[in-house]
Order: sequence, then C-alpha cells, then structure tokens
Amino acid sequence: MRGTATEIAARSGLPNGSVYVTLRTLVARGRVARAGTARGAEYSLVSSGGIRPFKRVKPARPTSAAEMERTDDAALAE
Repeated sequence: MRGTATEIAARSGLPNGSVYVTLRTLVARGRVARAGTARGAEYSLVSSGGIRPFKRVKPARPTSAAEMERTDDAALAE
C-alpha cells in the first residue's frame, strides 16, 4: 500500500497534521519509506511485522443532564 499524506488522512479520517507527525515518526523508525514522485511525497509500509491496526474509538459522552452535573470530584480535578 502506498499513498500521499493527504490520501492517508482522507482514508483514516485523521487530521492532516496528525498524519504528517505520525509519518515523520514512522519514517525515522524505519517502519515507513518516503519516496519523491511526480505526485509529491508518497509513503509506503516497509514491514508490517508487529504493527497492530488502529481502532478509532469515540470518547464517551454524558447521556443525561444528571450525568453532566458538576461534582466535587470534577472540581478537584481542575
């Protein structure tokens, strides 16, 4: 699999900035290769060994007004 950072961001649903930071880190670790092409920089996976798929999880949100009430614990956390 190979693609530009913009394509990877579009497929993953992650912001472009996060994708660029992640790709830079993976290139530095030797897990992803960067190649200059006519389309710009393209990235490809060097080795899939040990890489686990990323599962995007939505944060939990309160479902009722009672759950959104401020508690003493919440005040202490600030």
